[in-house]
Amino acid sequence: MAIFFVSMYVILSIDWRLEMKRLITYLFTFVVVFGFCTQSIYATSAGTDETNNNSFVGFDENGNLIQYDPEELEEELASSMVSTVMLAEETKDVTYGVVNFRTKASANEITTYTNCTNGEQGYINGYMMSDGAYLGMVNGKVKFKAAGVTGLVDASEVQIVDYANANTISCYKTNGGSLYHYVANLISQYSNYYSKTYVGNKPSSLSDNATYYSYDGHYFYADFKTMIQDYKNGVYTNAVNSNAPYYNYFQYLPARTKTSITAAQFDQYTSSQVSSGKLLNAGASLISNQNKYGVNALMMYSNAVLESGWGQSQIAMDKNNLFGHGAADNNPYYGANGYSSVDDCIQYHAKVFISESYCDPKDYIGRYYGSHLGDKESGINVKYASDPYWGEKIASLCWEVQNGLGINEANAYSIGMANGSVSYYTNPGSNLLFTSKNVGAYPIVLLAKQDGYYKVQSDATLNSNRTSVTQDNGAYDFNLYYAYISESAVTPLNSVKEESKWVQDENGNWYWYENNSYVTGWKQIQSKYYYFDSNGVMQSNKWIGNYYVGSDGAMVKNQWIDDRYVDSNGLYTPAKWIYNGKWWYRHSDGSYTKNDFEDIDGQTYYFDGNGYMVTGWRQIKSDWYLFNGSGVMVKNSWSGNYYLEKDGKMAKSKWVGTYYVDSNGVWQQDCWIYNGRWWYRYGDGSYPKNKFDVINNNVYYFDNGGYMLTGWQVINGNWYYFNGSGAMVKNAWVGNYYLQNDGTMATNTWIGNYYVGSDGCWRS
Repeated sequence: MAIFFVSMYVILSIDWRLEMKRLITYLFTFVVVFGFCTQSIYATSAGTDETNNNSFVGFDENGNLIQYDPEELEEELASSMVSTVMLAEETKDVTYGVVNFRTKASANEITTYTNCTNGEQGYINGYMMSDGAYLGMVNGKVKFKAAGVTGLVDASEVQIVDYANANTISCYKTNGGSLYHYVANLISQYSNYYSKTYVGNKPSSLSDNATYYSYDGHYFYADFKTMIQDYKNGVYTNAVNSNAPYYNYFQYLPARTKTSITAAQFDQYTSSQVSSGKLLNAGASLISNQNKYGVNALMMYSNAVLESGWGQSQIAMDKNNLFGHGAADNNPYYGANGYSSVDDCIQYHAKVFISESYCDPKDYIGRYYGSHLGDKESGINVKYASDPYWGEKIASLCWEVQNGLGINEANAYSIGMANGSVSYYTNPGSNLLFTSKNVGAYPIVLLAKQDGYYKVQSDATLNSNRTSVTQDNGAYDFNLYYAYISESAVTPLNSVKEESKWVQDENGNWYWYENNSYVTGWKQIQSKYYYFDSNGVMQSNKWIGNYYVGSDGAMVKNQWIDDRYVDSNGLYTPAKWIYNGKWWYRHSDGSYTKNDFEDIDGQTYYFDGNGYMVTGWRQIKSDWYLFNGSGVMVKNSWSGNYYLEKDGKMAKSKWVGTYYVDSNGVWQQDCWIYNGRWWYRYGDGSYPKNKFDVINNNVYYFDNGGYMLTGWQVINGNWYYFNGSGAMVKNAWVGNYYLQNDGTMATNTWIGNYYVGSDGCWRS
């Protein structure tokens, strides 16, 4: 079910026998859900209208768009007026009366008046608000109070209804902790016909389930006549909240503020209300333009909802125009501005329409009455809309959005209400920037309190050194555009923090004073971070965890402190291994080794061109190295047939102990080789020639060609015998010959009981 925001007619008591056509006639005056009949104007000309499309548009309780044809209903309405309404210029003796502004034949006509406070002209559309408080006649003009403004209107423009004959009077009602505004649309016909607007949370000064009267929305009266008497006397003494005037937070929140609602939350809320329209997915544009041009995104969003019917109006759909810019009464559709995109429309609204116009105290056509939504006394509503409750309706939408999202935006800012015109200074009491108009209910964002002055958010855009107002600039800097006003110039509506400042005690200790107390822990002051202990004393020249504060107390960044390096965030991070698919080693200064060796904790590692640790065999320049599975360089160790030396390089072409590695680093083992005959290859590639060699405990002899000999051989004058495997025979008979212990054949000697002769042969 659609959320009901504003202006839904409440039919409290209607005779069921009324003719259906007559009922439809009075339904014409219904300003239905969200108040889409808003009569908005482009500048100050009372004859133009930004949003009217010559029909009254709204949503029914099921969320469906509905329209009423004004011409037919106006004709029916004119014939239904009753004799209890008197022309104001003929009224002489009404003590307690109501001013009827609904006297025009067309909803496209307005009533002009003069503001009693500042003498400036304003205008009201009687179809948006039919009644005001009648305060008597002044020089032939009717004095009234309505929508916050006390004004004078030509007697021929309005009618007076005696309170006794007024069937429907605007009022406020409380219910369930909420405050509602019931705006009368037909004061003389069929009692209890109202448009109903949710104002916000009920102020504590009002009782629940009660009815109150007020034509400014600030002071509430339990009795209508008592209110009139106070108004005539220029006091609020008998209001139930005489000492605590009420200001609807969103209605009096200056535009130079930021919402905490995110772009995603705006889009989420829009999609929960409608499934189509140009407001869908506009959240990012609202936030970016808020941040660039200094116009609250929630206020713009709610304004767009009201003016474009959730982005579904014809002007919005065809022209990307969410705010009804340029849609004048006499030519609404074709006169409306067209934009290439919704973002262009939002940018134009934030920059040109609000920031450069309604927020500019020096606006060349005088549209500035404060940057808040307001009503007909102050705010954008004064010149923007002929609907006197346009600001209240948008504020109602702000409340509904925050409540619908389950967040709390209300009272996020400290606001003060001006006590008359206010002078804004660059610094406390020096260099006047501008002076505001003397308007009632003029709110100011109070940033801090300092020595008899308030630091405030400036509605005006300023130059870079804040010495003058810049016009037609649009872009807004929340941090730079502030000013100072006298403490006596404003009455705070909620708490205001003291100006943050440095304080030094008699011992030379420094403190930071903020929000009426001394800060402890880390604190960013301007662009630097400081640390304050539990007593609030600023620390210096010491480590605070992994951060270091220097002699001035500020956190040190991007430099070495002894053997520790603190990075661009001031953080000292001990060097450490980091794994992100591969291992790399981060130094304390954030750097890392690439294409080089590094000794870490007594071990040598190598890191590639991307800074990753290598493992396995790796050729580095002309040498080979081996790194184990942990990346540690292998040294002084064999790995298979390869030897890694003390510097990690693979040994080549050299003896390693009794082993030889070749030019490729491969250990060549001694081995027998057969190529028609047997020969023996040493590990270094050489082989024995003309020599004996002991191989595996056997003695062999190799000839001049390096080949192993077998059988009887004369070597150096001695006979030897080598068996079929080439092994020298020792201490054994071979036939009639005996081979001695050294392998030589025995001659001329006894071998046991046998004698061998000079030829070595034993003969029996």
